[in-house]
Amino acid sequence: MITGASGMLGSHLASFYKTHCDVIGVYRQHLIEIEGVRMVQADLSEGDQVNRLIDTYLPDELIHCAALVDIDRCERDPLQAYRQNVLPVENIVRSLQGKDIKLVFISTDGVYSSNPVKHTEEEIEDPVHEYGRSKLKGEKLALSLKGAVALRTTFFNSGTVLKKSFFEQIISSLARGQKVRGFNDAFSSPLYVCDLVKIIGQVLEKDLKGVFNAGASNGVSKFDLLCQMAESLGLNAGLIEPISVDSLSLEARRNKNSTMNVEKISVALGMKMPEVKEMVARFAKDFRKVA
Repeated sequence: MITGASGMLGSHLASFYKTHCDVIGVYRQHLIEIEGVRMVQADLSEGDQVNRLIDTYLPDELIHCAALVDIDRCERDPLQAYRQNVLPVENIVRSLQGKDIKLVFISTDGVYSSNPVKHTEEEIEDPVHEYGRSKLKGEKLALSLKGAVALRTTFFNSGTVLKKSFFEQIISSLARGQKVRGFNDAFSSPLYVCDLVKIIGQVLEKDLKGVFNAGASNGVSKFDLLCQMAESLGLNAGLIEPISVDSLSLEARRNKNSTMNVEKISVALGMKMPEVKEMVARFAKDFRKVA
């Protein structure tokens, strides 16, 4: 079972795993049809709907992707952030008590502070915005369930039939010869969504428990990531203007360093996490297939 199945990560997970097993995709408002996936509507903030969902389908695993990820909206409306990022997890954990169902909680690198180090799972979390705080509350609830695993991650991707991803919008602008901007002072360790999907599968296969950073082996700024994408697609990277996070009047403060130490998950899975450059090459190859 995959919640948020009409979203960026959830739809990729559903499309990948439908060839391996029966997939139940859960969506709240926006239905997308994925061949071979049973899509079910539910409001996860309503406990009775969650109970009915779990009792009806009794999945072996539940991957919880559903979330309000708009950082500025979370800052404007903390109550809505709680309703979409905390309350559903509370309901899911309550419903899964006493059942042999593995919970995978998709967390975020937004739980970390801006300290200039590669963040480890053992450090004290100190989110700089309401989105990170709400996700951290959800993460702690998820980990209260025996056997659960939480993956702190961030990813780049293509979009869905409902919405273009940020990166697709940038690529479209560059293809039209339009200038775009990218932060050159905010760093993260993003995975390509297709790599993340496979890593989640390995996490399930190994039955990992607890919290893990799931990210690239190296860090990159949004500006450098966009430049790598442009070059991989034969577009003019000179159209990308480097800017500071501080130059924009954003409602929520942004974390300038959310790079992660991924040694723990590398050891647990027995593999080296991929570098950004190699994942950008895969992204560009896949993008050309559908462009």
